[in-house]
Amino acid sequence: MGPVASANRRQLIERGAFVALVGIAVLGVVGAALVALYINRIADSAAALKHSEPLPDYVGRPSSATAPDGTSAMNVLVAVTDNGGLQAVVVANLSASRRNLTLIAVPAALRLAAGEEHTLASSFAADPMLTARAVERLTGSRVDHLIQVDLAGFADVVDAVGGVQLDGQELDGAAAVAAVRDSDQPSTAAAALLRATLVSAEPSLGMPALAVPVDAIRAASHCTRIDAGLTSEVIAQTLMASSVRASEIRIWPLTTVVDGDAVVPEVGALGILTAALAEPNLTATAAYGAAAFLPR
Repeated sequence: MGPVASANRRQLIERGAFVALVGIAVLGVVGAALVALYINRIADSAAALKHSEPLPDYVGRPSSATAPDGTSAMNVLVAVTDNGGLQAVVVANLSASRRNLTLIAVPAALRLAAGEEHTLASSFAADPMLTARAVERLTGSRVDHLIQVDLAGFADVVDAVGGVQLDGQELDGAAAVAAVRDSDQPSTAAAALLRATLVSAEPSLGMPALAVPVDAIRAASHCTRIDAGLTSEVIAQTLMASSVRASEIRIWPLTTVVDGDAVVPEVGALGILTAALAEPNLTATAAYGAAAFLPR
């Protein structure tokens, strides 16, 4: 092959590579735009959920755990109710890196300390905001948002994602809800159900675990109430920044001891949890691997 032919061939290869790069860039932009549109659709659908009052500020309220880059961890209190009463408490901790989600299971029958009159369940019956404040006292960490979920209605959300896998079994919504009701650790069981729902939703989306199908959000509109501070803008920004994978979500049950007809935190276990929550990325703490587990 002569010099001219070699030069022409090189130019063709360079042009082909350039066109391919441009094509990849265009596809990337289009893909990002479609993802943004879908996330905005999810956020708009979530905006249609029932709302409660935003969490009030107060003197002495804990501050958020903030990373050096200024990004803070986010704690969402998920209050699971059944027949009008508080059945389970789950604190969903989203790391400041937005790469990890940990579900912290706290018994609804918990007293913050021995001898205290109220449990989380009794404070919820008086005012859900009191439960959010009690969880802040318990953990020493800010609760950014409150989501109230009716367990019976959540069966429709499970069915909307095609069912879930719990303890090696494929369950529909009714069976999954029954598993939580029958559990002797309902908060841990509720956390496992929330995780399993995200696991089921994730393959159909090919997106981070915090995004769920719009059909599931429609189903959730009948059983979910979010605080007014959890706006569609906050939801969209959180989804866009998140790279959580459902299969990596772990559950951290708070260890407790019996106190009459209720339970109280085991002092050492609570100290480990509060220290971990003080860090912007809980999963990077030394205690995480031992305290948080992956359900079957």
